[in-house]
Amino acid sequence: MGEGIKTEGAKNDVSRMPDEIQKLLLESIDKNALPYIAKEPLPQDMNIISGKRMSDANKILLELKATAIGAKSLEWIYEKDAEVLALELKKQAEGPDIEPITCYANISRDGGKTYHIETQKAYLLGQFTDESVARAMNPEKVIEKNLAKNDEEAKKLIALLSKKFIKNHSEYHTGFAEEKLRSQMKANVKENYNPQNETSKKVTEAYNKITRNLSADQKIASQAMVRHYTRQTTGLDMKSQGNEEDIKKSFRKITKDKNALMEVMTAVLFFSDRTFRKEFSLGQVERKNGRTTAILPLAARIEERAKLERERELAKQREKRFKPRARTMPAHERGGR
Repeated sequence: MGEGIKTEGAKNDVSRMPDEIQKLLLESIDKNALPYIAKEPLPQDMNIISGKRMSDANKILLELKATAIGAKSLEWIYEKDAEVLALELKKQAEGPDIEPITCYANISRDGGKTYHIETQKAYLLGQFTDESVARAMNPEKVIEKNLAKNDEEAKKLIALLSKKFIKNHSEYHTGFAEEKLRSQMKANVKENYNPQNETSKKVTEAYNKITRNLSADQKIASQAMVRHYTRQTTGLDMKSQGNEEDIKKSFRKITKDKNALMEVMTAVLFFSDRTFRKEFSLGQVERKNGRTTAILPLAARIEERAKLERERELAKQREKRFKPRARTMPAHERGGR
């Protein structure tokens, strides 16, 4: 048996994130598990319920957490969803850190006039017992575990989340649904870096802009991160600019200034993300019929769309005279690219 999840409100103090990234980066270096030099990067992260991905510093934080605790995948779930599915944390004595990460997002609820920080706690799937993960894919067992046999609303919610869990867990380990998208990203990277294309000049200018004033160690770390994200997303392997020991030493040195560390890492992540897009754009992966198709919308758009979907779902529940429970789906889903 594992340990239950202890729900606590996540604090909207984004200033804590640099400390957490610094701490986890050092842990991954000490454990010889730095993700940016891994020969076989873990597949990109996925919310096991929504199928979406994290973005910005949240993505960095999640991957560092995974490598620091030795997780075998980057599948993750929000705390409240984990409660509904009766997921149980592994015992602390079994090894993995059972603390969640705090995800931050800059959200607007008034059409972009004002923004504020919202937070949710999330766990890696590897932090839960194998028994409870298997049970999450069997709604009847979850209902029995949650003592929800006579609660029709809870049963419907459990069945819905379990169905999504099964679908996305399968996709994460097979990649069938995103095969075309990955192929397009791979083609985009080749085109964007091709010196015979005009776009390559934009790529070079953008990279020079974010690395121009960096130290030698920050540049080495930046190159390692670009190579890592390219391999992780497309499978393409870029030439390494140094040996593993030198890269680890450079990462260790740049952790001394936690704020500069986070600034460099997020800038490199954003740059890498653009290289996967058509013509090094900000929000498109491919073009159809002469029009740009935004397959991977910006995080703010994902937030707003998820909010609207959630509102429609709640409206349907009210029509059927369902009463909201204390344990409910998150008000909004974070992630995406």
